Amino acid sequence: MARAGNRREMLHDVKLGGEDLSFTLGMTLDDIGFVRHVFRGKVRGDAIVGTVNVTLPPNHEKSIELPWRATRSATSAYFAPTGTNIQ
Repeated sequence: MARAGNRREMLHDVKLGGEDLSFTLGMTLDDIGFVRHVFRGKVRGDAIVGTVNVTLPPNHEKSIELPWRATRSATSAYFAPTGTNIQ
């Protein structure tokens, strides 16, 4: 799972082969709509370096590719309160 602000979404098509990692994340963003992110990178120690291809809804630009980097953290805010009251 991934978290962005108060939203949590599932990762899809997760693949790890050697140092190559890829996965897809779809998320609905305020004022934009549904956005698809396709992440690809190389795992190097405690970091992943690669690119993310972001596909925006039809009424926006088609897609853009951006650099992406993730670093292992000793702690996570994933389980911190999101401001969403789920019962």
